[in-house]
Amino acid sequence: MKSNIYSKDDYDFFEITFKNKQDLLSYLKTAKTSTTFSTREILSHNISEEYIAWSKTKSFAEALQLFENGWYEDFDKFLAQKKQIDKYFPYIAKKKTYYNYICGSVPNVVNAINNLPLSMRKVYNDDNAQNIITINYNCSYPWTTTQNQIFINGLLTLSLIDFFESLDYRVDLKFYKISKVGNQILFTDIILKSPGERINLQKFYFAFCNPSFARRILFRITETTNGLNRQWTHHYGENMSTDEIKKILRIKENNIFINWPEQMGVKGENIEEDIRSFLDTIVLGNYIKIDEEKFNICDDKHLLKKKK
Repeated sequence: MKSNIYSKDDYDFFEITFKNKQDLLSYLKTAKTSTTFSTREILSHNISEEYIAWSKTKSFAEALQLFENGWYEDFDKFLAQKKQIDKYFPYIAKKKTYYNYICGSVPNVVNAINNLPLSMRKVYNDDNAQNIITINYNCSYPWTTTQNQIFINGLLTLSLIDFFESLDYRVDLKFYKISKVGNQILFTDIILKSPGERINLQKFYFAFCNPSFARRILFRITETTNGLNRQWTHHYGENMSTDEIKKILRIKENNIFINWPEQMGVKGENIEEDIRSFLDTIVLGNYIKIDEEKFNICDDKHLLKKKK
């Protein structure tokens, strides 16, 4: 774990970085409550019936265990809804290009009859460097956000990553929580995967789809951060709009940014409406470059249009 405090754009910036999941787990198991939060009941460990229903875990220990070992509840529902979401994405398949070679999967009948050495046809593999696409995901959201909104927003994000990787993009996932109180900003950066590592849906399911990740795991980081003022104890930080975050973090235009559900148009009431709103907010056509000579493209939903 690395922490740094500095001034940026008239804010006192508290930046905490965890190099991987294990780094975060080690921190959570040993970190002490800061003096700011030591005089009040801390939310990450709240075991009231209301908080259990809101966070979807009975205790901080349970949330930590699920983050470490995996969360399996409703995963069948997750996979079923992902199949529904996948149908909305364009179908893009690479065309097979063959060339003559001494071995291969398809015979070149003319060359074989004429006893020529290059009597087989082999599929041409394009070994050009993979395109890299950066996805920023802010895992902070307001108190009023429902469990289903969290579930759907996470599901849509994981489906989007899976879609890009199916096209051989290397996804650089920037996964973090950013919130503010007055002139203080707390930025928690968690490196869950490297750009070359492919997404593992089961591995990321808890962090993206369970409200307890934010309401216990991330709250605990806030409670253990030294230097935050007393105002943080009232609501653990205010959520920031998409434009605010893009400006303060200098997010480039060619990066995809995913904010809390309401900012993405995800209401958690109708899955088809949520899919459309989420994908319209992202504007896929701004990020995908498809060579129609090399790919077959079926885009029934017209998702590859670009922002006007």
